[in-house]
Amino acid sequence: MSMPQTSEPVAVNIGEIRSQLRAMWASEAMHQDAVIRASTHNLIVFVADHAAAEETTQRIIELTTDRPGRVILIDVEPGDEDRVDSWVTTYCRTVGKKQICGELITLAVRGSLREEIHSTVISLLSPDLPVYLWWTSDLNANDQLFGRLSQNADRVLVDTSLFGSDAQGLSEVAILPKELPTGDLNWARLTVWRQLLAQLWDMGTLQQPLRTIQSIEIEYAASNKHQDGERALLMTGWLADTFEWELASAQRKIDGGYVAQWRKGDWAGQISLIEARRTDLPSGEITNIHIEAGQKAPFVRPRLFLNADLGCIETITSDSEDASHSMCRFKPVSISGALAEEIDLGYDPVYRHALNRAVEILTACGKLEDHT
Repeated sequence: MSMPQTSEPVAVNIGEIRSQLRAMWASEAMHQDAVIRASTHNLIVFVADHAAAEETTQRIIELTTDRPGRVILIDVEPGDEDRVDSWVTTYCRTVGKKQICGELITLAVRGSLREEIHSTVISLLSPDLPVYLWWTSDLNANDQLFGRLSQNADRVLVDTSLFGSDAQGLSEVAILPKELPTGDLNWARLTVWRQLLAQLWDMGTLQQPLRTIQSIEIEYAASNKHQDGERALLMTGWLADTFEWELASAQRKIDGGYVAQWRKGDWAGQISLIEARRTDLPSGEITNIHIEAGQKAPFVRPRLFLNADLGCIETITSDSEDASHSMCRFKPVSISGALAEEIDLGYDPVYRHALNRAVEILTACGKLEDHT
């Protein structure tokens, strides 16, 4: 894939943004190479951390190079002065002799105008195209700007790994209105793990023992600052929802992680979430899933293991001589990659079910109030 090429940002008054974009496209059309103005979506990006705005912009360009559209970046800057500054730029990638291009509008907002900027944003959307709202800051369902923007969005996207702690991020998303189609970049990071795990139930030799799961261990990389257990909790919630397990009890472990006991009829089992101090992987990344299943010893112990050195997930189906072994290429999913998947695949209602089950664990551990 060719590297994106961006034009120099042009400062412009808000009322002249559309005319400036038309002038920029007219200028692009004068180039020798054919320029195609492509637009598949609107992406509204809210950034409350001014220092992170430049990095976020680069991620947006990486994402939308293959998915050109109109991006509107709301950059909340420090200061009490009521002021809005705006810039426009185009970004292109080369396909043969053609330039496929999208556009980026940046709105730098200060003071009380933060609460009024929504009307400007809505007026700048390309008509008849889906609207995605990517909220990169802490989430507050009572935030006036968030409420107004989400009302005009077809999808709301968040990243619970950026919210500071698993309890805060997951719970904030869980209390959003159920009718709001919400996506989580942390959910997208679990796609490969969920696919590989689901394949175990398709294997003939494992179907019978996997009907009786004794225990599951989910290990994840954790930083020294906080738990980073959002993905492991979502994975646990997905398993519980898939098998219709009911939560019997849950405990926060002293050394980090959780233990949750589940039941269904006469069956009872547990899932342990284990912190692993890893410096070679991003915090929160799943590193190992180990299942113990069967009605009596010797149990079947399928295992999925992330081999960071080889860049793959290894699947080992048993400890016995009949064990099978397979490898799937894998590298931790970047923010732009997870964002691209959320846009490409659309709303997944399974996420909300997994999220609710994950929040059940946190509530049972006393980390949250019961919002049910």
